[in-house]
Amino acid sequence: MTRTNNEFMHTPYVFVALTLFVSLSLTSCTTYTMTSEELHDQIKQSIPVEGTYSFSTGGLFVFSKVMTNGIRELIVKDKNGNEKRLRVGQRTQIRIHKKDGDYTTFYFDTLFIYDNAIVGQYTHFISSPIKPIPFGDVTKIEVQ
Repeated sequence: MTRTNNEFMHTPYVFVALTLFVSLSLTSCTTYTMTSEELHDQIKQSIPVEGTYSFSTGGLFVFSKVMTNGIRELIVKDKNGNEKRLRVGQRTQIRIHKKDGDYTTFYFDTLFIYDNAIVGQYTHFISSPIKPIPFGDVTKIEVQ
């Protein structure tokens, strides 16, 4: 038995695949940039607050408390260099590129500055600090 093009398009697998492809194509994470000076100026104004995070797994709710920088809005630049106010949420991530070509990605709300170095946490649920990044090593900062 051979299928015509019309029959092939009505199979559930093709419909699911096309739906998934279109959904992923329309969903994007815009990446914004900022300089290390802009980051430093905005972070130094922050007031640390204790944040509570929760997630559910198998009907069990897990709660965690972590110190956050309290910043709810960030001034960043889009790909054309235009300033934009970006709302900071629990899932906002920052990627710090370094002179050695390496980069570190972590949650923005856990970012702090200590002794002229950037520190933060990879997760909200367990203690997983990043290795401190000296400001002098930063080449590029991206926020998503």
